[in-house]
Order: sequence, then C-alpha cells, then structure tokens
Amino acid sequence: MPHTQSRKACEDLRKRLRKNGTTVVGYDRENVAYFGKNAGRGKTSELAAIVQLCADDEKCYVFVLHAWSDCHPSFRDFMGDASIRKASIGAKTDDGFVQRRFPSITVEGSVEVRAHVKAHCKRLNTALPNQFNLPTLIDHFFQKHVEKNLVCHTEWEKPLYSPLQLEYAATDAWGHLKLQQLCDESQAITRDADDASECSETEMDADDDSIRMSVADADVGGDDDGGASEGYDSEEGDGGGNS
Repeated sequence: MPHTQSRKACEDLRKRLRKNGTTVVGYDRENVAYFGKNAGRGKTSELAAIVQLCADDEKCYVFVLHAWSDCHPSFRDFMGDASIRKASIGAKTDDGFVQRRFPSITVEGSVEVRAHVKAHCKRLNTALPNQFNLPTLIDHFFQKHVEKNLVCHTEWEKPLYSPLQLEYAATDAWGHLKLQQLCDESQAITRDADDASECSETEMDADDDSIRMSVADADVGGDDDGGASEGYDSEEGDGGGNS
C-alpha cells in the first residue's frame, strides 16, 4: 500500500466514523508465526506483518506494514490518535507488535475487548463465555461461526495475499468491532437507565419537599404570632417562600 493509498484509507476510516457517529474501529494484526504442525520449522516474528482496521460492516482496510520501507505518516497519525478507540482482543499485545515494526508509532486509544465483555456480562447479570477467544465470543453473542484454522500463519509476509487470507484478516477486525459495539450499547442503555432512575429520585425528593412545605404552611396558618413561620424559614431556607 503506497503512501497515497494509506492516506486515502485512513481518511475513509475517519469519514466512516463521523458518518456513523462513533469513535471505535475494530483492530487486529497478523505476524509470521510457527506453531501447531509448523512448530520448530521457522522463527516466529515479533513484528506485525499487517494491521487490519474496520469501522463498519462494509469495509475493512488491511495495511501491509512489512512491505513498507518506513512508516506512512497517515497510518502513524491514525494509530496515534487517542480519540479513535481501537478495539481488539489482546490489544496491548497487538500494540507491541505494531510498535516493534515501526518504533516511530505510539499506539493510543487501544481498547481491550475482553475487559469490556466481562463488564457487559456483569451489567446484564449473565454468565461469562467459557473462553475469551474471538470464535467463542462471536458464537456466544451473535450465534455466528468464525473459522480460525483456514490459513497458514507462516505466510503473512508473502508479496500477495489470497482471498482466504484477506477474509481471515478482515473477519478478526470486524469481530472485534461488533463485540465492542455490543458492549458500548449495553453501557449506554445502563447509563440511560441510571439517569432515569436519578430523575425519578429527584422528582420523589421534590414531592417530599412539597409535603414538608405543606405541613409547615399548615403550622404557619395555626400560629397567630408567626413563630412557626420563622422556624420554617430558618430550616428550609429561601425555598419555603416558593411553596
């Protein structure tokens, strides 16, 4: 991805965030890794080969970091923008892989999806998933199947990617986005409910004040020398005169 493509991709991501009225993107990275049947056949890289960013259901951008001679400024600025939340499972680990690839990057705004999922389940008083990997979480909350065993992880620094690799990469970022959106929505609903509860309590307190004020007025009416009126004013303050 040349500089101009990176800039256009980052601009489009920002545009999609503004259009959707949100601040969160799904975020993930892939690196060359040797495990399973390939264990011991090569050295696992600690550098991000690609980074995937997804702002909605329509498009996911794959930034091919390993092909860049230096970090594109547009990508560095996007990843360093703390106002854009970058949601991922294992976010700090992803940050480390990206920053080791390009030390000039400081990733800001990363969000750990697993922590938000736990808070989501606590808010709703529902059972936690038995595992916190992406396939399990997507199946648990959305009843969708995510296949994670279709690609060879030793090939993330190849010159070209197959459609299967691109789909795999995009699915990770999309899944992280959907999980974070779910958690954000439940948090907003809970916050609105709390605000409504506070309003109800405020109205009830106001009613209680009215009752106390009515009683005080009744006392005032029965006191010929006005003593009760003085006592009421000193207790309730200026509000007493507004009943």
